[in-house]
Amino acid sequence: MIMNPAFFVLLIAVFMCSVEPNKNIYIISQSRSNSQKRCEAPTPERFPGCTANIVRFTYNDETPACEEFKYDGCSHSPNNFETLEECQKECLKKEA
Repeated sequence: MIMNPAFFVLLIAVFMCSVEPNKNIYIISQSRSNSQKRCEAPTPERFPGCTANIVRFTYNDETPACEEFKYDGCSHSPNNFETLEECQKECLKKEA
């Protein structure tokens, strides 16, 4: 039996919404006008059952610096950068 790809996507979407509805759901915007909001968003929290440990970077407004964290692959927040350079480019420019 071959599963319809559209059904599979719908199944994943329903699962993600049922884990913790309306928690840690953000609309990610790449526009420059929203970079400050992106940097001020919380660091993604770990979801139970998500076991990935992907090295990512997040801006910490208290330090103020970009810091490494382990992304679980499931949680969502715009304050989640693939590289240190990307985080610094987006978040440290506001201090200049």
